[in-house]
Amino acid sequence: PLSELPILECSQQITDIFFFGTGFEEVFWARAQKRIKEIHPLANITFSNDLQAAALATIGNSKGYIHIIGTGSASAYWDGAKIERPKLNLGYIFEDYASGYDIAREIIRIWNQGEFDNSEVENLSNTIQFKDVLNEIYSSDNVKSTLSSYSTLLNCLNKKSKEKIINSRLEQFYIKNIDNLAVGFPHHFIGSMAFMMEKEIREKAFKRNIEVKNIVKDTSKGLVEYYRNKIRSTHGK
Repeated sequence: PLSELPILECSQQITDIFFFGTGFEEVFWARAQKRIKEIHPLANITFSNDLQAAALATIGNSKGYIHIIGTGSASAYWDGAKIERPKLNLGYIFEDYASGYDIAREIIRIWNQGEFDNSEVENLSNTIQFKDVLNEIYSSDNVKSTLSSYSTLLNCLNKKSKEKIINSRLEQFYIKNIDNLAVGFPHHFIGSMAFMMEKEIREKAFKRNIEVKNIVKDTSKGLVEYYRNKIRSTHGK
């Protein structure tokens, strides 16, 4: 509910508010802006999506490709000012390769097929019972987020199984999201899963003669720094 929208109340005048999110329709932005203006009537408000936030946090005003690999995954070209999507992302049901959702789904599938060795099955079973995993997922109001949380089960697997799953799902990400892109621009990655898979991301990029620059865990730090510098240059502070 918009009435519960967390809005910072401050004794000082707020001049700029930047609001980023994913999956919201324009009607939400209009209502959110009205709600924010009730508290900060003089503030300049900027609304945008998570891909733009990721681009600003990792690339700034330079050009390049931005890839999010976290709970879900997405890719886009950033021209230094706006996002251009190379293709429509079909979301977690069809795509979201190498994401927490995708990797967790692969772990559960292999577990169900009995392809893990005995020590791995024991580690998994000591963490959670298979039937409890299914019950929680299918009773969840947010299947994507709930399933993604089980990507931590990677820690129950041996090195060979862990690397096999990561490389197979990351290979799909490269095939579907990167291999068909124009060359000449660097690639930047952001997200918890991207940060965890940095070694594999760089190895696959090297084999493809693709330049990978920044790989960071989350958006917030880089985004705050970008806007801090922008506001300083605009307001002379």
